[in-house]
Amino acid sequence: MKISIITITYNSEKTLEDTIKSVIGQNYDDLEYIIIDGGSKDGTLKIAEQYKKYISVIVSEPDNGISDAFNKGISHATGELIGIINSDDMLADGALKTIASEIHKDTDIIYGDIYRCDPDGKNMRLAKANDNVAVLKHGFSCMYHPATFIRKSAYEKYGVYELLRYCMDRELLLRMYTSGAKFQRVDKPLAIFRVGGESCKCYYKTAFESMNVSIKYGFPKSLAFCKTIYNICNMYAISAAKKILRRR
Repeated sequence: MKISIITITYNSEKTLEDTIKSVIGQNYDDLEYIIIDGGSKDGTLKIAEQYKKYISVIVSEPDNGISDAFNKGISHATGELIGIINSDDMLADGALKTIASEIHKDTDIIYGDIYRCDPDGKNMRLAKANDNVAVLKHGFSCMYHPATFIRKSAYEKYGVYELLRYCMDRELLLRMYTSGAKFQRVDKPLAIFRVGGESCKCYYKTAFESMNVSIKYGFPKSLAFCKTIYNICNMYAISAAKKILRRR
């Protein structure tokens, strides 16, 4: 099975090399690697050029945000299965061989667990995905984008990413789920996710965008609003508690 991996970047010189090494170090023969850069001003492209013999496509130009960069990558992909590993995340060892050996013929989306770590790559902890895909209706607690791989045919059938700022992945997966796409969970870690990305920095904005996605796909407005306020309060309470504990 040919697998395309897309990495989108913008001023990612601090983390991109770790991402690239995690992809090209998979020891998977039928791999297509695509890097979509948004016109970085730092040393991002120099790092990508150092590994260009392992990279099928490098594009560097201004874009209209994360979703637009995702869609550019998908348009270049020729693999049967597509994964998106952002420039601050990494593939887990052996992830591609695991996916290729376990995916069912009728599976549209295959997903697994992740390791979460701090921005410096330390303090790694396992986060389990949920077998119940229906949880997508309520929030992100079902699956993790870096550990989710989608067939090219599913993008062609159900469409690509909407131009949202934070919740484009949940909207896409929920759209596919409600349209009848077939999901398959693998009970293994497939990726490493650095905490502190765009959605983490502006959690309240992410929460309200996610609320609108829920409402779009039939979740009652009043319940969606109450759940969003609860989640925001809970997140900031946890964050405050962590700061207090660190000071001790």
